[in-house]
Amino acid sequence: MDKIEGFEERIIYIDGDNIACSGDNMDHPKVYLKIPHDGHYVICGYCDIKYARKEEVTK
Repeated sequence: MDKIEGFEERIIYIDGDNIACSGDNMDHPKVYLKIPHDGHYVICGYCDIKYARKEEVTK
């Protein structure tokens, strides 16, 4: 899949599996996300921010 021009992927590394996201400027409803045990990250359906576990970075 090609990247959209001007779109920059945003990845935030977190401790643990759970995160609450409301966008960069609180510009969408707060949603609660959980990184699956068999996955490496989760992507917010509103703002496309990708959340990954910090431990995955060092592996």
